Amino acid sequence: MKEVLTGVLVLFALLALMGCESDAKSIREANERSATMTPETQVTATYSPPSPTPVMTPTLSMVSPTSPVPTPLVSTAPTQPVVAPTAAAGAEIESVELITGDCIDSTLPEDISIETVKIVLCSGPWQYKVLDSLEVEDLTRYPGEAYFAQQALERCARRSSAYLFPTEDLWDSGNRAVTCLQVSFGLSVVDPAKLDSLVGINSLSSGECFNAATETDEKMVELVDCSGPWQYRALGTIEVEDLARYPGEAYFAQQALERCDRRYSNLLFPLVDETWSQGDRRVICLQESFGLSVVDPEKLDRLVSVDTLNPGECINDAPETNWTMVELVDCSGPWQYRALGTIEVEDLARYPGEAYFAQQALERCDRRYSNLFSPLDETWSQGDRRVTCLQESFGLSVVDPEKLDRLVSVDTLNPGECINDAPETDWTMVELVDCSGPWKYRALGTIEVEDLARYPGEAYFAQQALERCDRRYSYLLFPLDETWSLGDRRVTCLQESFGLSVVDPEKLDRLVGVSSLHSGDCFNNAPETNWVLFELASCSAGWEWKVTNVFDVPWDGEYPGSGYFNTQVGQNCGESDYFIEPSVTTWEWGDRRVVCMSPP
Repeated sequence: MKEVLTGVLVLFALLALMGCESDAKSIREANERSATMTPETQVTATYSPPSPTPVMTPTLSMVSPTSPVPTPLVSTAPTQPVVAPTAAAGAEIESVELITGDCIDSTLPEDISIETVKIVLCSGPWQYKVLDSLEVEDLTRYPGEAYFAQQALERCARRSSAYLFPTEDLWDSGNRAVTCLQVSFGLSVVDPAKLDSLVGINSLSSGECFNAATETDEKMVELVDCSGPWQYRALGTIEVEDLARYPGEAYFAQQALERCDRRYSNLLFPLVDETWSQGDRRVICLQESFGLSVVDPEKLDRLVSVDTLNPGECINDAPETNWTMVELVDCSGPWQYRALGTIEVEDLARYPGEAYFAQQALERCDRRYSNLFSPLDETWSQGDRRVTCLQESFGLSVVDPEKLDRLVSVDTLNPGECINDAPETDWTMVELVDCSGPWKYRALGTIEVEDLARYPGEAYFAQQALERCDRRYSYLLFPLDETWSLGDRRVTCLQESFGLSVVDPEKLDRLVGVSSLHSGDCFNNAPETNWVLFELASCSAGWEWKVTNVFDVPWDGEYPGSGYFNTQVGQNCGESDYFIEPSVTTWEWGDRRVVCMSPP
C-alpha cells in the first residue's frame, strides 16, 4: 500500500538561533488570527485550475486515474484590512520548537537529521503544516523507525502525510515526541479546500468515496461526497497473515479474491520496503465507479469481478469496465451469458496462452459453453488459475429457453448424436435433438487431422474426409482459421437426413457418397440428395446402376473440363458409356476420381 507517511524526518537538537524569537512569535500570532477569521474577512486568491492528465489504471494495487478539476476560489473584498507581520518572509527556529499550527517552508530531506526549519504564514505558500505532536510510550530501548511509523499511522490526524520523530540521541535525552505533518503538495494557496480533503490511503474507512490525487504521487487521496461523482469507494479492509517474508502481489490478489466484497476491482496493499516492513498487514478493497456513480448507480452496484462468478449466475457484459467486471442480472429475464462452472487449470511455470485454455475448456467445461473467462498474462503472474465456462444466450434466454439448453458446442458432438443447425449461433453451436424424431444431421464420427504449422484450408479437410469419414457422410464440421490457432484439429463427419430421418430411415442409411463407390457396387439414384449421394442396392435384386470401374485421373492443374474426362473414360471405362466425374468444387478439394457405370 502506498504509505500515508511520505517522509521520515528525524529531529536533531541544536542551539537556539538568536534573534528569531520575535519573528516566530509574530508569524504565529498572524496564523492564529487567520485561523479564527470568518470567510468574509479573509482575502483569497483566484487561480486557473489545472487540466487533468489521464493516467492508465492497472488491474491490481493503487491506481492513478485522472485527477478531477478543482473548483476555482472566489475573490471577495475584505470588510477590514489584514495586516501582515514584519516577519512575512519567515523565521528560522529549532525543529524541536515546532508547535501545532506552524507552517514550514523548509525542504525537509528524508532519513537524515533535521536541525532547523523556517516557519511562515499559513495564508501563503508552505510545504508542511504541524497538525499535532504525540507523546509516545517511554520504552527502555530506542524503538526504531517502524515503531514511530506505527504510532503515527494510528494516532496522527488522517491528513498527515509525513512525521518527525526523535533520533536515538534525542531519545536518550528524554524526547518522546512524534510530530504529525501535513504536506501541501503545492496546494496551500492554489486549492486549500482540496488540500484539506486529502487523507492518507491507510486511513480509509468502509463506504468512503474518493478521487485519486495525482499531485501526491498516489500517497494521498481526495475524499469526496458519495452522492456526487467519485472514482473509487472503499468496500472494506482485510487483515492478511503476518508472514515472515513479504508475500508479493499474487498473495494479496488471492486474498482479495477470497475475502473482498465481490464488487471490488482494485486493491490497496502493503509495499515491501515502505509499509510491510513497518508492520502493515492491511488490504483495502476498492470499488471503481467507471463513470457510473451518478449516471447509473444501480448498475454500478450490480457490477462484480469476473473472477467471483458462481455457477448459474447470469450476466451482461459491462463495456465501461473493459471486461474486468460484469453486470449481474436476473436469470428469469434477458441475459447475455450464464456461468456454467469454473475449472482450475494446472499451475504451469509460464503463461500457457489462449490455446491451452481453449483445450482445457473443450475437455472439461459443460458442453453448452460457448465462451470463456480465462487468465490474462498479468493475472496469471498474480496466481490466477481459474477458467470460467460461459453459456451465451444468443437472444434465446426469454424467447426459447428450452432450445437454448439444447445448444451444445460443435466440438463436443459424439458419434450417433442427432442435431439441427442453430443459425442464431452462426454454427458455433448446434441443437441436440432426439434421433427417433426428425433431425437434420447425425454425427458419424470425428477424425483428428495432422498438426500442421499453418492453417491448411478447406480443401485439406475435404480431402481428409473423403479418405477417412464414414461413406454415408455428406457434410463436415472443421476448424476455422481462428480455432486452428487455438489448437483445434478435429473434423466431425455428418450424415444429412434429406428429410428421410422419419419418412424412410432405412433408405437413409443406404445413402453413400460418390467417392465411396467401388467396382461391383449396385446403386439407385437418390434425387432427394441432388446427386450428392446414391442409394446402395443389392445386385441380386432390382438396381439402376452398377459400377464397372473406378479410376483417378492424372491431372494436377485446374479443372480440365468435360472433353478431358470423355477422353479418360474412353480409355478406362471399356464399354460403359456412363460415368460420374468430379465437380468443379470437389476438384478443388482434391477429388480426381471417375466412376464408370452401366445400367442393367
